[in-house]
Amino acid sequence: MIQKISKLISYIFHPALMPVVGYLLFFFLLSSEPFGQRQILFLSLIALGTFIIPAFFLLTLRYTGFISSLKMENKEERAIPFMFTTIFYTLLAYLMIQKVSYETHIVLLTGGVALSMCLTTLVTLFHKTSVHTIGISGLLGFLFSFQAANTSLELLLPTVILFFLTGMVMSSRLYLKAHTPNEVWSGFLIGFGTCFAIVAMVL
Repeated sequence: MIQKISKLISYIFHPALMPVVGYLLFFFLLSSEPFGQRQILFLSLIALGTFIIPAFFLLTLRYTGFISSLKMENKEERAIPFMFTTIFYTLLAYLMIQKVSYETHIVLLTGGVALSMCLTTLVTLFHKTSVHTIGISGLLGFLFSFQAANTSLELLLPTVILFFLTGMVMSSRLYLKAHTPNEVWSGFLIGFGTCFAIVAMVL
């Protein structure tokens, strides 16, 4: 039963979905605008650049035999897929900076995601780390930093909830033996530290 719950948590909080979740989270917590066509366009671009295209690329690598599994359990198999995913994320961040630089939260989100993925790719050359933990803890780092930068924001409850969910994801990866404690905590440091820092430097 616990194993099934752990697998479900891993699927729900898949790292490729976190940028989309992050955009929705930031919009409803930090924006007073109604959710309209412009937001749908931004959401579509983020989903395309961080989930749909990378997922298609990974499926291509899997069915051509370049990687043995979509889980990429071996560190050696992760380098090339992570490198190309970093390129996709960076192109999206560049597009957002060029076109919608006035949308600070979107720029910070896409920039933070791209930087986190870049660091993950570099770390993966030497050390396997938990990308699930990087994804969810990155969102936690964003919220912590937004709250620290603007104390008038009421982000305590969502931050506590996200902190709890981060713990659940980390625990599920350990229970499934997908990662060691060192791999999970290194993922937390990369995700939380990068996203917290990028907001702190800009805001």
